[in-house]
Amino acid sequence: MEKKMLVVAIAIATILISTLLQLFMRDRKTTPATKKMLWASFVAGIVVLGAVSIVILTR
Repeated sequence: MEKKMLVVAIAIATILISTLLQLFMRDRKTTPATKKMLWASFVAGIVVLGAVSIVILTR
């Protein structure tokens, strides 16, 4: 039960951080290259979140 709550907490924190980063970057002048990099980092964050969740749940 504790593992599932930890995974949920990590997921919520990741969503909040990515949302704040998206809002922060939207206020700045973004070039197409910056937008690509922003989306790449967002996808990488999702992949890392999935990997951490799998590791925590399988232990």
